Amino acid sequence: MLPLSMEKPTAFTINKQKNTIELTGQNIASRTEEYSFKDGVFSVDISGVKHDYYLKDSEAYKKALKTIWI
Repeated sequence: MLPLSMEKPTAFTINKQKNTIELTGQNIASRTEEYSFKDGVFSVDISGVKHDYYLKDSEAYKKALKTIWI
């Protein structure tokens, strides 16, 4: 079993009205975090560090791929 801080959520629920994501799992404490979604980029802090996730084939996705492979 991983320490609580390293457990991974097994499900999530997005509330578009409140811009929140609720993370749930069997071995983690449920929690709710705010997120943003703009121009194909979903940004959320689910681990203590904010990360960006890209909508596949969006302009932001294509730009991010170019910067990764340079």
